[in-house]
Parts: sequence; structure tokens; C-alpha cells
Amino acid sequence: MTTTPSVELKKTERNLGIELLRIVSMFLIIVLHCLGIGGAGKCAPEGTAENSLLWLMTAVCYGGANLYALTSGYVCIRATHRWERLVELWLQVFFYSVGIFAVDHFIGGGSISWRQWLSLLLPVTTNRYWYFSAYFFLFAFLPFLNPLLDRLSRRQYRLLLLLLFVFFCFGGWLSDTLATYAFSTSAGYSPVWLIALYCAGAYLRRFEIPLGKKGKWLALAIFVGATLLTWGSMHLINFATDILLGRHVLKRLMFYSYLSPTVVIASVSLFVFFSQVRIRRGKTLLTTVSATTFGIYLIHVHPSFSARFLDNYFLKFSGTPFLGLFARILAFAAVMFAVCSVADHIRIQLFRLLRVRKFSQWVVKTASKPIHKLLGRE
Repeated sequence: MTTTPSVELKKTERNLGIELLRIVSMFLIIVLHCLGIGGAGKCAPEGTAENSLLWLMTAVCYGGANLYALTSGYVCIRATHRWERLVELWLQVFFYSVGIFAVDHFIGGGSISWRQWLSLLLPVTTNRYWYFSAYFFLFAFLPFLNPLLDRLSRRQYRLLLLLLFVFFCFGGWLSDTLATYAFSTSAGYSPVWLIALYCAGAYLRRFEIPLGKKGKWLALAIFVGATLLTWGSMHLINFATDILLGRHVLKRLMFYSYLSPTVVIASVSLFVFFSQVRIRRGKTLLTTVSATTFGIYLIHVHPSFSARFLDNYFLKFSGTPFLGLFARILAFAAVMFAVCSVADHIRIQLFRLLRVRKFSQWVVKTASKPIHKLLGRE
């Protein structure tokens, strides 16, 4: 799931279109979770027009996590790698992992098992937040990955992206669909897929394509077309398997995957569109909200928070006409986004007050001494 934790750029000027994309991608992720975890996708009987439209909403939102990862490559390829940033992120994850559970436990009571304690205290290794676990792995290898990507020619880089697409996008998607798992990347919930998307985002930063106005809108049109293909595939597979063959041979939702070629094409196209959006006003607001998007992810997918406010929340609206349900989903997602954003902004100020960055620098400095001794001289 999901913003890219913000980093400090070598260049002072930021592409505000990418900052806006971080916000949009997180909103799409929340809407997707409303449809899935919140149960909104089950509010209309299968085979009805309302159910089909809910699946169209799902197709629109499915690339949110991919967009989130693409921004990592776009930003971090031109960023100064700071190990203390990884410590800060871990402390942010730990803060929410333990803090939200403590508040929920205080309100609701009950006992806690040793497995829950382990999950709280070791959020990375227990995969409490799959995206952060994958990002933690990626961040550790950035000092080696970035110089490699910087040295590639345009032709070499395109070959790399082609191989990544063939093996980890198309190959991974197909092997997961057919249950062979030969090139599996856990349906996209893995560091390998995050690295592939990082490389794609970095390419778009290194070899930024001047599309112009027409090219920008073409990218948006490709996003719409690829999204409709994802949605239409479900109906086509339903028809082919149920009517023509009389049995389910293929998974009807096989194109609803982070690795699906149509979802990947839609994600990249929307990313290209936003990278070409030029925003001249509202920089402070955009960067302030964008900085909280990772915190929004951590808060709203926390098991305790989700159990209280999101899990199957929309099932009580079953049978509601689509427009009414659509409005409720967007309103709920907007409120959740705003509340979590404000909460993380308060957390940011608290971390500044507690001088967490200085502490993170001390941790890195202290840990680096024995590591340097172990590695020896160059």
C-alpha cells in the first residue's frame, strides 16, 4: 500500500504535479480499501449494473499503490541518501503501531498475545505494514541501486525495464494467475515489485519525456483506456467461461492485480500525466499535505483503527442506489484522509519537538562505528 516517504532533493525545485499525485494516489488507496475492507464492493448483488460500476471504481483505484511506488523512483533518484531517514521512518511506523494499539486497548480492554506484542515491536520483520517492509528493503539497497541506474544509457535502461516488465509484470502476473508461481512476486506485495516500479519511476525522472499539451492528454486517455480494459476483462472472462465453456477456466478477476499489464499501463500513464502538470500556486499546502500521506497509510490500515472505523462499514448501505453509495464512499474517504492527515501533521510537530531527527542521526553515527570496523579500510 502505498505516499512515498518524503526525502530531501538535491534540487530545491519540486515538481508539484508529483506532490499532487502522492495525495491522489493515497486517496485512491483509501477508496480501494473502502471497496474491499469496508465492504462497499459487496453492497450490490453480482450481475447487476450497480455491481459492475463498483468494479469499475475498483479498476480506477487499483493502481494507487503502484503510483505510490513510482513516485519513490522519481524523487529518490535525485535525492541524497540519508540512513537516518530510514531510522525516522521506522520510528514513525513504531509510533503508530504501538500508539494506536495502546489507545484502542485502553478504550476496549482485553488481553494481548505474545504474537501481537511481536508484531507491534517488530513491524518490519513481521510484515505488519507490507509496503513499509518492502520499502525498508528497497531503501537499504538505494546506495547501490541509484549509482547503477545513473550509469545506464537510455538504451540499456529501456532494456532493463523491458526485462523487468517481461519477468516481474507479465511473467509474475501470469504465473500467479496460473498458480505456477515461477516468477511470483507475491501478487505485487513484495520488495521485488517495488524495486521494479522504483526503476520505472527513476527512468521517467532521468529521461523525462517532453510530451507537450497533446501528449499529456494522450497519457490520460491511455489511463482511461487501460482502466476500461481491466474492467471489461472481467465481463469478457465471465462470458467466455460461463456461456461458451460452461465452467470457470480462468480467474475472472485476473486483471485486478498490481502486476496486471493493464493496471501497470494505467499506473504509468497516470504518472506521466501528473508529471506534466504544472502547478504555480498552493506549494505550501501541497507539500504539507503530501508529507503526511505515508502517515495516512499507517493510520488507516492499522488493524485496531481499521477494525473500529473501516471493516465492513459500508455493508449497512447494501441496496443503496449506486450514486448514493458512490457519494458515501468518496465522502468517507475524504473525511478519513483529512482526519489522518491532521493527525500525522501533529505527529510531525511532536517529532520535531522531541528532536527525533537528531536522535536518528545519533543512532546512525553510533551504529556506523562497529560497521566501519567490520568492513575495514577501502
